[in-house]
Formats: sequence, C-alpha cells, structure tokens
Amino acid sequence: MQHRIISSIAVMLFVSSQALAGGFEKVTTWSAEYSALGGAAAANVEGADSVYYNPAGLTHGKDGFNVHFSPTFGAFEGPIGSSDGSTETSERLLSPLFGLTYKHTLSDKWSLGAGLYVSAGTASRYEDVDPSAFTSIEDTVESRLQAVELGLAGAYKIDDRWSVGATWRATFVEATIRTPVALSGTASGLLFANLENLQDNNFTGLRLGTQYRGDSWGLGLSLRSSVEFTAKGRLTGQYQTLTPVATTGAFTQVSAPEVESELPLQASLGSYFDLSDAWRLFVEATWTDYSAVETIEINGSGNLLGSEVELTDIAAGWSDQLNIKIGA
Repeated sequence: MQHRIISSIAVMLFVSSQALAGGFEKVTTWSAEYSALGGAAAANVEGADSVYYNPAGLTHGKDGFNVHFSPTFGAFEGPIGSSDGSTETSERLLSPLFGLTYKHTLSDKWSLGAGLYVSAGTASRYEDVDPSAFTSIEDTVESRLQAVELGLAGAYKIDDRWSVGATWRATFVEATIRTPVALSGTASGLLFANLENLQDNNFTGLRLGTQYRGDSWGLGLSLRSSVEFTAKGRLTGQYQTLTPVATTGAFTQVSAPEVESELPLQASLGSYFDLSDAWRLFVEATWTDYSAVETIEINGSGNLLGSEVELTDIAAGWSDQLNIKIGA
C-alpha cells in the first residue's frame, strides 16, 4: 500500500517561496560596474564581460581577463519554524557570486570571448525547525540552488555602429531541498524529507545579442534561451507518526529523487543617451518568462513503515518578471 504525501505540495511550495519568490536569480549579479547601473548593460557592455551580458559588446573594449567576486549574504523571514504561525529569520548565508571572463580580438571585425560565472542562485536555511504542535521531531529546513555557466562567445562588427554576437552556454546546476511534509491517509504525522546532492548539466544554452552605437546614443538587445534541468540526487529523512502507531524512524530512499525545472527565456532591451560631456543615462527593461515554470516537478520515493511514499510536485505559480533598470 502506498501513502501519498498529499499536503507536500503546499508545504514544499511555502518553504520554497520564502527563498524563491522572485525565481532563481537576482536582478543584478557579480559585476560591480554594471550592478552600479542597476544591471543595465545590454546597450553599453564592452570587453570580456560581454560574454555574459551581451556578446555583441565583444567588438568593443580592451582584450584580457576580468575577475569579479561579489560575496552576497542573504536571510529570509517567514512562518516556517513554528507551529503557531510566528515568523522566524533564517541563517544569514553566503552566496559566493563570481565571474571570470576573457576577451581576445582576432581582427578588426571578429572577437572571441570566454567566461565562467554564476548565472543564478538562492539559499536559505532554518535550523531546529519544529513545525507541528503534535510531534516532537526537529530538523533543518533548507532551499539552496546554484547555477554556474561556462560561456564561449564570438562577435562580428558589421560596421562602426552595428555588431552582433552569440554565446554558447554550458550550465551546471546544484541544489538541496530539506522540507517538512505533513503525512495523511493511512499514517498521520510528520516527515522531514531531505533531497540532497541534486545535480544536472545542460549544454544547449545560447545567448544572442546585437548593439548599435551612435554618436550620442546607443541600443542593445540580448536574448537568453531557456535551459531545462533534471537534477538527480539522494533522498534521506526522518519521520514521526501518530497513527496507526506512534513511532519515529529513518526515511530511507526507494527511488532516487529528481527535480525538474528550468532557467527560463529572458530578453533585455536597453539604451543609453549622452546628456552632456560628463553625464550618460542608461535605461533597460528585462523580461523573464517565469510563468513558464508552472510547477517544479519532484519525483522520488522513500520507505515509511514498510510502505513506499511518493513525493509530489511544487506548484510554483510564478508570474513573469519585468525589471526596469535606470542608471547614470
């Protein structure tokens, strides 16, 4: 007989929403220069960092390496750690954002680039969580994801104003989900399910871009393809049942967990305007197709009281993101 964890959808979504309410990625990333402009880079990026922002920018700027390290500390707050609904603040965790990029000019027309960088990520962890007034077990609640990309890029300078470029992206995803799940049906109680060492690679990602550079203004368009992943890992956990018998035990893996999702399609349209010899205005709109992520599919099962218990999906319910970036 199987006991399906019917309520795990709502519980796992709630845990994930504390850390992933805005999807998998920040508005700005590891580059201090373009973060200072609110992330506006599609029209004006040049040199090695173009591999990530807009590969068309490789036709401008200096050759060589750029090295970035932007350690980000984040904490989340929500009613996760208490059975009475009161809020708790998670640990302040370090997200080691970094970028290493390189540019080489082949000729007056052609330039190449390469990069290794963090493209997405989030992390939250709550220790010693006791979410039920009827059980006594405590454990860690955690939601962690990081995507690192290797990018190889090329760009072509059509004339003094127009350039185009493309980046091939290899994406490496690692994730961990630790969450409480209420048991219902034949057995009632609480399960802490740990989906650990979730990993997957995708080698089909692309970023396409173009730039126009006029005498006093410029325009840039950057399009990032979606990248799907099925991260496979290990399932562990512990449970405490109230019925049919009151007992605690280890939740052992029957079938390995798989988490299916994607880094969705993204488009950035930006422009800059020279206001004077000393001032330049940067404006950019970035749209990300997060509504395409209707659910985060969870597959996997474990043994509880001699029965196979299947995990269920996270109903994401995200809306598309539209970020307007302005800098000067």
